[in-house]
Amino acid sequence: MAFVLQNLSDRLKQARLAKGLSQRELSEITGLVQAQISRIEAGTVDPRLSTLTTLAHALDLELELVPRKALPAVKSLSRQISGAHSELNGRQAKLRRRLEETLRDLQRRFPEVPLNQRLRKALSELAQQGGAATAVDALQRAGRALKKVEDAGQLHEAFEKALHELEKAAKSDRVMPEGADPDHKPRAAWTLDGEDDA
Repeated sequence: MAFVLQNLSDRLKQARLAKGLSQRELSEITGLVQAQISRIEAGTVDPRLSTLTTLAHALDLELELVPRKALPAVKSLSRQISGAHSELNGRQAKLRRRLEETLRDLQRRFPEVPLNQRLRKALSELAQQGGAATAVDALQRAGRALKKVEDAGQLHEAFEKALHELEKAAKSDRVMPEGADPDHKPRAAWTLDGEDDA
């Protein structure tokens, strides 16, 4: 049982790091206490199913009961998929950290201007969605907009542009999952394959 618990703990920690989240950030997203997340990752506590479900949802994981005979195939597919996404998730986490550093720098340079909480919320929402390419592009554009700020007068416009980029990316990822065909036209549920309405 200890091996299973340690394996689970390691997988949760790897998923958190792949998303570029600290334990504190994961705590904010899930509503779990940071100390509890730390104990789960250390393997010193046996988490409840509800806690695992909450963590899995925040880390874009799914808890699934798999027949033992199918487990090798599931593990193989899982490794292939996670390998393809890990590079994109790593880039997104790096860009997110840079953007947060830029925000802290702007706060130090212009202490009289309060940081836009909507911008931080949009950044957090985008972090929860994983490593979609649209998120990476949006983080790059938002970072460029904020880096151009030279005086307090430009700050509001830069915040609005960065916020627009992040919210647009978060919305597009919710509407169209990664890998979906943007040119695909939805069809009515009652239509039959191969038949036209005309």
